[in-house]
Amino acid sequence: MVTSASSTLPATSGLSRKALARAVGAATIGNALEWFDWSTYSAFAAIFSLQIFGGRGGSALLSALAVFGVGFLMRPLGGALIGAFADRHGRRSALVLSVVLMAAGSLLVGITPTFAQAGMWAPAVLTLARLIQGLSVGGDYGASPIFLSEIAPPRHRGLVSSLHYVSLTFGLLAASLLGWILSAVLTRHELATWGWRIPFLLGAAAALWGLYLRSSVQESALFVQARSQERPKDVPSTRRTPALILRVIGMTSLGSIAFWTITSYLPNSAVHVLSAGSVFAASSWALLIFLALQPAVGWLSDRIGRKPLLISYSAGFLILGYPLVAGVRIGSAGTLFWVMLLGLIVFSGYSAISAAFLAEQFPTKTRSTGVGIAHNVSSALFGGTAPYLLAKLDQTGDTAWFAGYVMAAAVVSGVLFLRIPEARGKALDS
Repeated sequence: MVTSASSTLPATSGLSRKALARAVGAATIGNALEWFDWSTYSAFAAIFSLQIFGGRGGSALLSALAVFGVGFLMRPLGGALIGAFADRHGRRSALVLSVVLMAAGSLLVGITPTFAQAGMWAPAVLTLARLIQGLSVGGDYGASPIFLSEIAPPRHRGLVSSLHYVSLTFGLLAASLLGWILSAVLTRHELATWGWRIPFLLGAAAALWGLYLRSSVQESALFVQARSQERPKDVPSTRRTPALILRVIGMTSLGSIAFWTITSYLPNSAVHVLSAGSVFAASSWALLIFLALQPAVGWLSDRIGRKPLLISYSAGFLILGYPLVAGVRIGSAGTLFWVMLLGLIVFSGYSAISAAFLAEQFPTKTRSTGVGIAHNVSSALFGGTAPYLLAKLDQTGDTAWFAGYVMAAAVVSGVLFLRIPEARGKALDS
């Protein structure tokens, strides 16, 4: 929640540029590593699916995407548990815990046995690894963007918090670029048999760097201030805000569907008609442009407000829902690039300001828990299921139904955005 602009600003608004840069760097680099580990699965799912699940390519990919969705089921639990941990013990402690869990999950994927080696134990191990990763990324979403929003000066909150999606996208981009490199230096057989393990093992090792950075950052002063005002027996709770959580779930539903449809389903479906290298190249260029847009849109939200951008984003997907999903068939790398880029440009109206917008919906004492639960329930219900649902409908030629699904989510989100108060330039409460 926010207070009026005339209120006394929290201590975080007085951070020196050096201190602010150090805190932002620790949060964003760790976040990039988290999302590299998380998104590597979707980037390589079509490649390793036969190794882990056996069977035919189409059925193996569906199984891999189903496990992709299962990982999302742990995100609400991670958001609730690690979010509550962050509201009780601090944002820094939660950031450290989430990156440790992500490293463990990534390592487990990297050493998962093949179906030929272990039979059904192979998909079981992969599912366990994905559940651990889901717990981690769910908890991180209640800590990392909240930390950025709390340390940002109120009049620059949109710009500073946009770095959350910059780092998130950098993690996605790094996974895509690594896939591009591996597909260029390894044969298709080498990539499918053992090369796909390399990104997961590298991600587990790199997470140790994230652990070091996050353990050295200072706690959010806004959180420290809120904790100092608590009575000894106070326990952060979201019991008084169920309606708010439900509204935030509705507001984030479109973003969850759009993001994972664009960044997961489209590249994985294109792998069956294009070379892996061309798919990774098209995805990487689209993500690179998307990454560059985030600070600009975040800055713009500090000038004109969050609501105009959020409403424009909802209207964009209402108009483009059908042509982006039902009316497009990926036949070339150029088509994949332009379809992804168009979807990501529209999505930027939400992604660049999502950290600030979500932080502004909850009070400090329950902010991590509230955001963690709401965003991750939305991701589990709408994001994790989107690639599998669209792949299933595509097999029967019924993708128009999915286009209607996207457009309905755009209407729901747009109506809810119209009803929220503008929070640009206002201080978060303490």
